[in-house]
Amino acid sequence: MDKCINTCIFLNGIPPRLDDIAEHCDPADLIICTDGAYDYLSRFNITVNILIGDMDSISHLPDNQNITIISSSDQNTNDLEKTLQYCVEKHLKKLKIFGADGKRFDHFMINIATLTRYASELDIELFTHEEYVRFLSPGNYRFPGIQGRRFSLLALKKAANLSLEGAVHPMRQGVLETCSHGLSNAFAATEIKITFDAGLLLYMAEIR
Repeated sequence: MDKCINTCIFLNGIPPRLDDIAEHCDPADLIICTDGAYDYLSRFNITVNILIGDMDSISHLPDNQNITIISSSDQNTNDLEKTLQYCVEKHLKKLKIFGADGKRFDHFMINIATLTRYASELDIELFTHEEYVRFLSPGNYRFPGIQGRRFSLLALKKAANLSLEGAVHPMRQGVLETCSHGLSNAFAATEIKITFDAGLLLYMAEIR
C-alpha cells in the first residue's frame, strides 16, 4: 500500500463526535477499526475497509464482502498493537486515531505506552473530544492555534536542543526532561514552532 495514504483508525474507546470525524477524515482515507469500534461506526453509517482484532467486543461480524477481516486470538497483543503491526507491515505511515482515550484509565495508559513504541516509525495523531495529540520525533513542526489556547509538551524521551517559538513560555536550544516542565503552556501567537534534535515528544493541545 501507498505509505502516503492517510489512515483513520477507530478504537473501542469513547466514540468520537461525527463532526470531528467529518473534519479530520477524508472520503479517500483508509478506514480501519478494531472489533468493538465497528458497532458505533455502523451506527454512524461509516464504511469500514479493514476490521482488526480478536473479535471479542463486536456484537456481530459484518457480512459485507468489501470489508477485510483480520482476526487474531493472540493475547500477547491488544487490538491497538495488532492494528499498528498491520500498518507497519503495509507501510501505512500517516495515522489518525480516534477512541484511544479508552473507557478505562488502564486502557488509556496502555494505549499511550503502545503508541510510544511505534512513534519513531509512524506519524501518529490522536483526536479526543477535547484535545489533539501528536507524537513528535526529532524534526521541525508548526502548529496553528488561537492566542491564549493551552497546549502541553511531554518528553517521552528526553528532548535535546529544543526550540519553541510563538508560546507564552518559549525555549531556545534547551532540554526537556521527562517531567512536568512542559505542562500548561499557551499560544502567544497564531502559530507555534517546535524544533528538536533528539528524543520523543508528545504534543497535546486543547481544541475546544
